[in-house]
Amino acid sequence: MEIKNFSYNLNSIGQIVNSVKKIQDMPTAGVSSKIEIHTNLNDGLIGLEGYSHIIVLGFLHKMPKQNLNELKIFPSGDNELPKQGIFALRGQRTNPISFNVCKINKIAGEFIEVEKIDLVSGTPVLDLKPYLPYYDTPNNATIPNWAQ
Repeated sequence: MEIKNFSYNLNSIGQIVNSVKKIQDMPTAGVSSKIEIHTNLNDGLIGLEGYSHIIVLGFLHKMPKQNLNELKIFPSGDNELPKQGIFALRGQRTNPISFNVCKINKIAGEFIEVEKIDLVSGTPVLDLKPYLPYYDTPNNATIPNWAQ
């Protein structure tokens, strides 16, 4: 079966606001940040205050283009570990889309204050989803030894 290449234009729903401007300055654990939602989408936040955590999908607009073609890399840049395929890692992607699960501290107007997100200020936010432990945490998940 032939796999067809598919492309689609996405629109951001907002952006990340914090003090970190450069990728290399982002702490591994991320930083407290605000997610600023486009004002016309504010009604989409109704009901979100009942959740403790949120899934944030972002567009890694500052990811170096040359990294997008590498399919095998060292985990966390550690050349002591064996190279892994990018789909076995949480880092760079062929499509620069990020996935973060963050604790919600506060929702006020078009701003959602979150903890520990590793996206630099200005990163476009593509989507938000409430984190549902019974749905988003699979039973008996395993990871390889090098990742433990």
